[in-house]
Amino acid sequence: MENKKKHSSGFAEKVGRFIVLSTLILGAFLLQPTFNKLFDKD
Repeated sequence: MENKKKHSSGFAEKVGRFIVLSTLILGAFLLQPTFNKLFDKD
């Protein structure tokens, strides 16, 4: 039982990290044009 719990929590942790990192990367790509417009105005 302990081994299965450790394995599933490790998998859930990896999935969580993947979702967070992919969200950050996609957010950076989506916000990049907005940041470029803001800095070009100055």
